[in-house]
Amino acid sequence: MLIALSKLLVGMGRSLEDFNLLNTIEVIDINSPPKSCKNLPDFPLKVDGALGGLGFKDRPKMCGGYFRNVHYKNCYNLEGNEWIPASSMNSNRSLTSFSSSPYPSEPHKLFVAGGSEHGPFSYLSSAEVLTEHGWEILSETLPMSISCHCSVLVNSTTVMLVGGRKQNMEHSEQTFFLNTVNNVWVEGPALKNLRAPAGCGRIRKDSQSQEFSIIVVGGYNGTSILSSVELLDDGAQNWRDGPEFPYEIELAGMVEDPNGGVILVGSGDELFQLRHSDSEWTKMVQKLQTRRKYFTTFLVPDDVVECV
Repeated sequence: MLIALSKLLVGMGRSLEDFNLLNTIEVIDINSPPKSCKNLPDFPLKVDGALGGLGFKDRPKMCGGYFRNVHYKNCYNLEGNEWIPASSMNSNRSLTSFSSSPYPSEPHKLFVAGGSEHGPFSYLSSAEVLTEHGWEILSETLPMSISCHCSVLVNSTTVMLVGGRKQNMEHSEQTFFLNTVNNVWVEGPALKNLRAPAGCGRIRKDSQSQEFSIIVVGGYNGTSILSSVELLDDGAQNWRDGPEFPYEIELAGMVEDPNGGVILVGSGDELFQLRHSDSEWTKMVQKLQTRRKYFTTFLVPDDVVECV
């Protein structure tokens, strides 16, 4: 059964005002006109670079992150109105990618790959998937160690990793697909630009089509922050230019809205929406209460928090 997802969770990270770590979590109604939502209880840890998504029973789950070069593998589930400790990941991970699981025939939920393990020069090539019994390490490692990348669930059996920062601290234009039917990583079409960290997701190709494209926005190329957008259409071998973002942006969080568009959460207090790949970016009326960076964001079910 499909669940209603019109609430955007944005939590933890660092304040843009004083750069202090945060453990506050706000929820934003993405409907128009929006309702006012209560905040969720504070997270047990003040961390940035954590990962999060919907675990079993479609309850919010958040894991990992770091504080003063201490990296975590701890996980917490939101049960009722409280964050409850859950099974930890096998590796400490921050600045990693996460998506829904590309294992449709098995009771798996979340997928994470790469990330930082012990410090700025300790990147991972392992991937894990959340099962009913906890986190399970995949036998097939990534083609390289990587952090500050993003991932997209392309279809029910395929996940794609995009860009990032390599072990040698070089920024990457590479992409990789994991098809869980054969469980092998395959290199995909290279981006036009080096990008890390960028926002990425899936978006409708145009207003009339039910086809989807992969979208990548912003990031840092090693010398400058980008405002450019790239799109990879289904079956294409090359990325194409997409609608330019209004300004240079990195450390953005992207979620796929229920109508086939995407919402980009910047490092300020603004939210932008792109309805399909041929449309233009629109600033939403909703705003964050707290300007933050290195935050965690994903959509949560409507029954998670009360909005009036």
